[in-house]
Amino acid sequence: MALETAPASTVNVSPTVSGWLMKIADSVVAAIPQRAPSPSAIEQCKLVGHRGCKDVPNVKENTFAAFDYALNNGMHGIELDLRWTKDRQLVVAHDPDLARVHGVGKTIADLDFAELRTCCPDVPLFAEVIQRYQGQLQFYIELKKDDWNNMPVQQQLLLDVLAPLSPERDYYIMSFDLTLLQALDQIAASCKVAIMHSNPSDIKKLISTGAVGTVGGHYLLLTKKFQQHCQQNHVKMGVGFPASKNSLRRELKKGVVFAFVDNPQRAKCWL
Repeated sequence: MALETAPASTVNVSPTVSGWLMKIADSVVAAIPQRAPSPSAIEQCKLVGHRGCKDVPNVKENTFAAFDYALNNGMHGIELDLRWTKDRQLVVAHDPDLARVHGVGKTIADLDFAELRTCCPDVPLFAEVIQRYQGQLQFYIELKKDDWNNMPVQQQLLLDVLAPLSPERDYYIMSFDLTLLQALDQIAASCKVAIMHSNPSDIKKLISTGAVGTVGGHYLLLTKKFQQHCQQNHVKMGVGFPASKNSLRRELKKGVVFAFVDNPQRAKCWL
């Protein structure tokens, strides 16, 4: 539920408030014992390393090191974020700049890929990630709201990189930006995941149009009414960031099809 990820129109609760709500919820849910989920529920829900392994010390998120960590710790897939360079290359990075993760005071959109590779070699090309992990990990690809100023050209560039893969079997396309998801008219609705911030009413409207096949969001947002709406419209649900064994078990009982986790090794032990 990060503000820098979601368009302002989707943020109906401030990040400060939502952050505290999540911490409180994590503490409460962790203390409520949950029975082990059924084997079928465990089989249905795919564990996905968020940015590879967002909360593992000394491993940079959205890098080969992070994705190797997810693979080596039994993740079914990886969540990764795409950004455009100045010369329209798709690279894997969450933030628009390189400061927080890589300690480089530059913005990705201002750099050609050759410049980016020189100043920050840990940032991989999306095509390199596909080549390295195809057939070993499923890709949950988050598109940001920025830098999509020429949809026909950029959608085709994205599809060209995805050409070696099969939709749904190998990858899903995700975004907080519902307008961006709808504009991607060459990608099947069944392959699209709408991510909730604090806008469940907007997501419900989108579900009703048949524009997406899956919705994802923090587990606080997957209320019984929301679950019912998804079921009525044959839309699958995924969940973000269960922070304890009891939290993960609780979500699996809802029938979610994926769970994003920040520490793959720890989450795998919870099952």
